[in-house]
Amino acid sequence: MSADTVARLRARITLLRPESTGDNIGGATVEYVSAGEVWAGISASGASGVAVYDGSAARAGYRAEIRMRRDVRPDWRVAWGERALRIASIADADPRGEILILNCEEEML
Repeated sequence: MSADTVARLRARITLLRPESTGDNIGGATVEYVSAGEVWAGISASGASGVAVYDGSAARAGYRAEIRMRRDVRPDWRVAWGERALRIASIADADPRGEILILNCEEEML
């Protein structure tokens, strides 16, 4: 991994994976549990607004680059300081398989 790539990974984030638990009445609750802390390079990737039932919501997009992990999935979350981001998609960033790109969204009501 190049020194330039390592220098970009300056934000500490926590990866959160979903864990389902039965609720004893036929349903389930989903909690997000820590899958570890990693260093990331984070940049803004856009914003949008959407109409919701009782008003409107704003969505901010972020791109997080982390060292390659094969277990991360699009239904995971990222805790970045006070922000909670939903991983919308993932991509292998380079042919050597060293960097994983997480395309994330933050929704604000």
